[in-house]
Amino acid sequence: MPEGGGWVSHLAVSPDGRHVAFVSRSAGLKVVAVGGGEPHELLKVETGNSISPLAWTPDATQIIYAVNTGGEKQEFELRSVPAQGGEPKSLGLSMEGVVAHALSVHPDGHRIAFTAGTPLRSEVWMVKELLRASRNSRQEY
Repeated sequence: MPEGGGWVSHLAVSPDGRHVAFVSRSAGLKVVAVGGGEPHELLKVETGNSISPLAWTPDATQIIYAVNTGGEKQEFELRSVPAQGGEPKSLGLSMEGVVAHALSVHPDGHRIAFTAGTPLRSEVWMVKELLRASRNSRQEY
């Protein structure tokens, strides 16, 4: 539970079942061990934006999420952040006029399916090779 109580949303259990990622009341993306302990904050979201949904990569090293912008011009962008902490990065996919509602990473790690839409209409989308292209452009340190 976040400090001071409150709600959590968009729970996502890691593929190995050892961690849970969630969005806290303070609009931060956090990870906590299933066995307990203090949640680790991976990132905060700018005022007016929200994070939803969440999904783990099959190797449990990254958390994929959508940043939804509010206001008159709704849009979302898919991003990833290392599960152990680090800099988030864009996955190169954004859509205007809609927000993301659900997200799933295929077990092969090369495809993402998601739903996006407006309160009155949603669509199902699938992106092939998005994670592979992102992984190939990653620099090793």
